[in-house]
Amino acid sequence: MTVGSRPARRGEARRRLLEDRFRQTTTDLEELEGQVQAGEISAEKAGELRKVYLAERRRVEDELQRLPARAAESIPTRERPARSDRIWWLIVAASVIALVAFVGQSVLSDGGGSDDPGSADPATARMEELVAAHPEDNTLRLNLADQLLQQREYGRALDHYIAVTAHDPEPDEEANALGRIGWVAHLSGDAEIAADYLTASLEIDPDNAQSKLFLGLVYLYGFDDAVLALPLLEEAETVSELPSDVAEMVQEALAEARLAVAEGGS
Repeated sequence: MTVGSRPARRGEARRRLLEDRFRQTTTDLEELEGQVQAGEISAEKAGELRKVYLAERRRVEDELQRLPARAAESIPTRERPARSDRIWWLIVAASVIALVAFVGQSVLSDGGGSDDPGSADPATARMEELVAAHPEDNTLRLNLADQLLQQREYGRALDHYIAVTAHDPEPDEEANALGRIGWVAHLSGDAEIAADYLTASLEIDPDNAQSKLFLGLVYLYGFDDAVLALPLLEEAETVSELPSDVAEMVQEALAEARLAVAEGGS
């Protein structure tokens, strides 16, 4: 797998995350003022949240200033092979909620999302209302982001995953959010940045089954590197009570990786 300078890519990934966090805090402050004007939140609660958002924005600004200057050349983006398109849609359209479930993250207490991506789903709309009313609740926000990802609302899902990383997350929340940011990055064709986010997720939570599986798939289909992919996919295969659609996808990926290794591929 030829991926260029890992420190440079890690630095660029970190910069992108910080820039996204800064934009999210600005959005949070704007939405907060709107909630105050609409009478949806008390002035006292708004004052508390405003202090949190401003402190986070200052922290992000300070960290951005400490990063090395951005290189003149941008990080290269690789397109994922056409042969992997079917497995991407299997995961996104059918398996994301199941994947979340098998690593212990509940999605919605009252049922799943729509089978029609982009449709106006009442459950998602209700979750959006709850997140707006409780912006500091990372569990609610992760659940909403997972619903949006299932519905292929990648931009909106990404906004909420980034917001989780900006709102003082618990380690498991941050690991899950970073892993899913990485997955969305790969869906957009940026395998190198995806690998960095997924690696960062596993540095926080080495036992995160979803991030291991996603990273294995990124190695296999994003970099054509079966050697790196195989142990991660084999570990995913051992997860107990793996949903049937995910198990089939893992078996297919494993077969491809084992064949590539047997044929002497990378």
